[in-house]
Amino acid sequence: MPVTLVRVAGIVLATAIGWSAAYAAAGQMLVVSVELPDINEKLSRDSRRHLDTDRLQAEIASALQATGKVRVLPFRQREVSDQEALGTASDSVPDGAEEAMDDGNGVVQYRVVSEVRQFRLDRSIKPLPNFSSKYRARDSGQLRLSIEIIDARSGRTLALLDLSDQFTQTPQIVYEFSDAPDGEHFAGMARNVATQLADRFMSAALPIKVVKRTRSSQVIINRGDEDGMRAGAILEVFSVGEKLVDPDTGLSLGATEEYVGTLEIVRVDPRVAYAVVVSEVDPRDGSIKAGDIVRHRRRR
Repeated sequence: MPVTLVRVAGIVLATAIGWSAAYAAAGQMLVVSVELPDINEKLSRDSRRHLDTDRLQAEIASALQATGKVRVLPFRQREVSDQEALGTASDSVPDGAEEAMDDGNGVVQYRVVSEVRQFRLDRSIKPLPNFSSKYRARDSGQLRLSIEIIDARSGRTLALLDLSDQFTQTPQIVYEFSDAPDGEHFAGMARNVATQLADRFMSAALPIKVVKRTRSSQVIINRGDEDGMRAGAILEVFSVGEKLVDPDTGLSLGATEEYVGTLEIVRVDPRVAYAVVVSEVDPRDGSIKAGDIVRHRRRR
């Protein structure tokens, strides 16, 4: 299923955040289905020779599971009926929603649908002057994916992502002529894009939050060493306000957020981190408190 490319960091529904947080509070894993990536029809046949969508799917699944908060299930393509093939079937059920159930171990909460928008993996190779069996070779490549994260129960889109990775290798001396690039370069690009996806997914589904503020004003957050949190990191804190509803459609537009202060991580345990308050906008009436959303400070 083609994915519309939208250059946004992520469109997150407040209802999805609440649902995911409830699962996390219960100590359960988020259950995710990763579909085999589609290939944009504009990609040339030549570029597809080195494109391994099975490997790409596996890297995405691995990166999500490496967060320690996600269980990935294989996506089962449902059979298309004759009515659907003719375009006469009812569209009341979101595409893929009937495949939201797994094999009995849980319910798929999210589907990850992706499309390879751009891809190339090339090698330039030239003989060295005055050498009959020495060549200078250099591999380069680019991988770009558009990704849609879907709420498997409602069929609604939670996030649209545009992720990419590229590389240009330092020229190497080789002793055999081959215009085929090293396949490990593709694996590296796939792994890097998958890591980006896992980070964005966790930010959307399970945002970093303040767990507790102690009497000594130390702040504990729900991310630790296992999540890549490091001492010295500067974090910004936001208080979630009233829910926003579209007056015409009645659909949820998320909730208002108000910047309330800044934290610095001073100690990191495996699953939680401890921070001190660097600044607060309103220490008396709007202090940093449990439930506030925490984000890494963006570069300005």
